[in-house]
Amino acid sequence: MNDENPTFQQPAFAPEPQDEALALSEVQDQHRADNQALATRVVPGAVATVSSNLFPILATKKYEGEWVVPETLNVSTFMGTAILDFTDATFTSPEVIIDLRLIMGTLKIFTPAGLTVIDDSNPIMGEVTTKNLGRPNPGMPKLVLRGMLVMSSVAIRGPKISLLDRINGKF
Repeated sequence: MNDENPTFQQPAFAPEPQDEALALSEVQDQHRADNQALATRVVPGAVATVSSNLFPILATKKYEGEWVVPETLNVSTFMGTAILDFTDATFTSPEVIIDLRLIMGTLKIFTPAGLTVIDDSNPIMGEVTTKNLGRPNPGMPKLVLRGMLVMSSVAIRGPKISLLDRINGKF
């Protein structure tokens, strides 16, 4: 062994210092893009593509797919069902008020991951249930449920969790 002149050779696969800074910059840009993707769910000034009044009587009314959510939704049912799927929706406001007047009816709400739901409703011989909502994300809009439901139910469901995620405890 020759200890007089030790030299260190960098392995061929190691990035150059400037490449490492570039890689870190790309990760930061991707993180910013992820946060912007969450923020773009709210588009102030966007024109709602659906009526703000749902009134199914002995019927079903659905808002699903890509749609622009108005600032306030008035949901009134009489022995009917209303389905609001916010999974692919664009919001006009960071807070959406859903005014409820349900009589022997059902409201089903499907939400994307991270959406905040606040229940200020008053059920009389009815129920409001939530499932798989997960943690609220600060960049996502907020749904506020207000009003009254008589002999009715409101079911709020977050994204479905795969069997593999359930097995791994990610729920």
